[in-house]
Amino acid sequence: MVAVCCEMVLCDDGSEAVVRVSTVDRDLKVILDEFVKPNKPVSDYRTDVTGLTAQDLETASTLSVTDLQEKVGKFLSWNTFMVGHFLNHDLNALKMDHARKIDTSLVFKYEYSGGPSKPPRPSFDNLCKSIFGYQVQGAPHKANAVMQLVLAIVKFGITTSIPLTEELELEMLKAEESLKLSVQAKSKPFIP
Repeated sequence: MVAVCCEMVLCDDGSEAVVRVSTVDRDLKVILDEFVKPNKPVSDYRTDVTGLTAQDLETASTLSVTDLQEKVGKFLSWNTFMVGHFLNHDLNALKMDHARKIDTSLVFKYEYSGGPSKPPRPSFDNLCKSIFGYQVQGAPHKANAVMQLVLAIVKFGITTSIPLTEELELEMLKAEESLKLSVQAKSKPFIP
């Protein structure tokens, strides 16, 4: 198993650019941690999520996506599981795919028993807070945490249900109420 985490920034043209790629093996050893200088002007470094600033990328290498594919590909074989959180987002950024994937955003679910709307997939922050009791930031730490989550399921059989946060539960209740009002408004006959 190899955990992959990509950090992305928002570019001036609205696209995203990969600025850091980290991979961790099943022994929780960092086997790749590359900073990449984006080839477009950056409008938002998403520091609150990535932990990165413009200064972090000043000395970054000028690797291409092809270079990153080769570096990540060295750790993958046909029988290797690639592990990540919202893994397809990272794979799209790397313009690659892999047959064997474990995506913790799909494996873990919020405990929820009612209402017409189902909760969204758990964010990485909510997942880490729920399972580990703290927030994780930075690509190598995120890749490590994702691997730990998968290993905890495989080795120890931890539950994959996590409690809904109060904030998310309130958002869902508001959405359900809004949906009810919308349905009621549509079902009333129009009288000119």
